[in-house]
Amino acid sequence: MIHILDRFSADRFLPRNATIAIRCLSSLVVRTQRNIEYENLDRKLYVGILSLVFDDITPEDKLNNPSIDYVLFDYNQAKEISDFLDFSKGKFKDVMVHCDFGQSRSCAVGAAIGDCFEWEYNSEIWYRSERGPNMHVYSVLMNRLTTKSFRDLKSSI
Repeated sequence: MIHILDRFSADRFLPRNATIAIRCLSSLVVRTQRNIEYENLDRKLYVGILSLVFDDITPEDKLNNPSIDYVLFDYNQAKEISDFLDFSKGKFKDVMVHCDFGQSRSCAVGAAIGDCFEWEYNSEIWYRSERGPNMHVYSVLMNRLTTKSFRDLKSSI
């Protein structure tokens, strides 16, 4: 099961099964917080925690706002997620993904993982906000997760 949450719900989330967590942190939050571990995720509750920093933007947003130091989700971050899943294989049953509001970045990551591995997730994520999941994040991650070199992992999870 994939649990897609906002950051405040993630702080209070108590996994029932062996769970890994993927945190999608905004670059603005990371730059303004002295400690990027601003959330209260109890490391003892999770098999592993992956923290990534990227903003809820598309390539067009980045081009249209070159003076703003946005971090665009890219292939390297998609690879970090696939490597994390590979490293954690056989050790977890559930995935908890969160971002600030649980509406775009985390929905895209959760949906891509769910769609690729045919895992259960709440399909209402496609309607949580007017924008829905960030389709740039979804497509980059799906591209990575469906590559031939990654298919072996898919069959072993």
